[in-house]
Amino acid sequence: MKIALKVFLLGFFFAPLGDMVHVATHTTWYPSGYAYYFMGIPWWVFPFFGVSGLIVGFSGDFFDQKILKTKVIRPGEQDAKKAIIGIFSFLVAYLLSGVLKGHPIWFIHLVLGGVTFLYWFYLERTWQGILVSLGPAIGGTLVEIMLVKNGVFKYLPPDTHLFGVASWLPWAYMILGLSLGNLIRFLKRMDKIRR
Repeated sequence: MKIALKVFLLGFFFAPLGDMVHVATHTTWYPSGYAYYFMGIPWWVFPFFGVSGLIVGFSGDFFDQKILKTKVIRPGEQDAKKAIIGIFSFLVAYLLSGVLKGHPIWFIHLVLGGVTFLYWFYLERTWQGILVSLGPAIGGTLVEIMLVKNGVFKYLPPDTHLFGVASWLPWAYMILGLSLGNLIRFLKRMDKIRR
């Protein structure tokens, strides 16, 4: 339960920072009908990101540990510093996706794909990690497509190439899946040591 609370709070407080950059750089936009806003994003985004972090992190960990039965300890889950670097890697990719707005789409894919590869190479290094990261890349992108289609928020041109969302979005979700998986496995191991 403590691990779930930590992951929820991480999503609640840190993921909206990337969303604030997206609003500030006119990458995304929220309609004006929501009750409370904080730096351009509505109140519900905070708990939504907290719950999303739980879903992405624990479903990826379940798939990795129970379905794929991965036994290897990745570099990104070996200590707190590396687990935190993983989370910041996601935040960097999120921020870059907003800051790079206006650059050619191939360049944005090159940068975000490069960040994803570097994360995988230095903090993951497993084929299972690639498989697990595809879940959030596909699932998260589909959820955002659904939210955009229902008018909950929208991506602004030119970031609408993929059914109304940015085509670079799966890169950020891949890093999210990898980094949350490593963080959760690190926290579980620390929890066992304390017992």
